[in-house]
Amino acid sequence: MPDEADYLPALPYPDPPPDSPEDLPEFGAGSRAGIGARAGARILDFLLALYLPAVVAGFILLDVEKVGSGEKEEVSRIVGPLWLVIIVSFAVYLVYDSVLTSTRGQTVGKMLFSLKVVSYDDGYVPTPSRSLLRFIVPNFALVIGLSLISGGVALIVYLSALGDGLYRGWHDKAARTIVLRTR
Repeated sequence: MPDEADYLPALPYPDPPPDSPEDLPEFGAGSRAGIGARAGARILDFLLALYLPAVVAGFILLDVEKVGSGEKEEVSRIVGPLWLVIIVSFAVYLVYDSVLTSTRGQTVGKMLFSLKVVSYDDGYVPTPSRSLLRFIVPNFALVIGLSLISGGVALIVYLSALGDGLYRGWHDKAARTIVLRTR
């Protein structure tokens, strides 16, 4: 049975929550996570979560020569499975990101880049609902449809962290989270 120490924040965290970078350590555990490290972790997580679905899509597309013939039957035979791969890929990425963030505060990418997502209010690991919201805000356009526009929306949400002294993007603010360094 876990004791009270298991629920304490694992990183130094100020009380009240930080308003500016000066409220956090300048370096080391508990300091704000840099944009480059956050981007690297996000890209790595994206690749890890979508590698297997991409391989499956590749096998489906091996049959693409038949699509070139323009036969309606052949096109629908390939498009249907591709949409299924896309939907399953999104679900896999959502579960991967949300579950690891709500249980550890870290995805594999964040672990490798020494980053941790914590609740802005108290420094604890975010709740499942906050972790899910943090994922959905930049990726909501993907639910509507896959396009350059939806990818652009996600990029804008992630880049919004550049306009905040604590590097909290819109997704962090919506979910009331902050990303800090673990060492």
